[in-house]
Amino acid sequence: MKSTLYPDLVEFGGLVAALAHVARECGIDLGSIGSASSSARGHLTTAQLISDRGPILIHLGKERRLFSISIESERRPWAAGSTDDLATVAKTLDSWRSGVTLRELKSRFPFMEYDELAEAEESGDPVATQWKLLFQQEERLHLRLLLQAVYADARLRTLFPYVSMGRFGLTRDHTSRTAGGIGIVPLGQGCYRVEAYPSSERAEVESPEQAVVVARAFLDPP
Repeated sequence: MKSTLYPDLVEFGGLVAALAHVARECGIDLGSIGSASSSARGHLTTAQLISDRGPILIHLGKERRLFSISIESERRPWAAGSTDDLATVAKTLDSWRSGVTLRELKSRFPFMEYDELAEAEESGDPVATQWKLLFQQEERLHLRLLLQAVYADARLRTLFPYVSMGRFGLTRDHTSRTAGGIGIVPLGQGCYRVEAYPSSERAEVESPEQAVVVARAFLDPP
């Protein structure tokens, strides 16, 4: 932590103490503020506090005065942004903790950014948005054909889709890691391996259409 960039943090003994002081000066109650790190240096340069929608992390910029804010959830970040003013940090955190929407947050603090999926998560309809984003982003022909085949099935398109490391997946409930789902792995030459989890059932098929049939069977066994 450079004292020339953060004289206020040096004065109060680190980010946690300085943020708590600025919040009090602004008449803001941020609740319990702790460090986001277990290291001695991290206690000086990071802060973390809790909201009803997940933890909020603050880190310092190294080359210039900057407070980076990341509003997290169990699944993905809600929003993120940076400012050089610690009082603005306190006001941003207070607004989020008071329950403002993402749009309201950005209206008040334009440096805070969020994406379309975060807004869909907030509105309660992330599945439809995620399907749309995947179709917009996926250019690999074998995965695009697979997406089309899966989406054509009325049951499968109600599940939350994702693509990770070339693997296509469907989750029964994207808010729960234990809810289970389906993974479909391209094997080349139009073949796929369909995997169910947590049951570990698997089968190899020769077309996207066959992958859909097996996925349905794994999800809804007779």
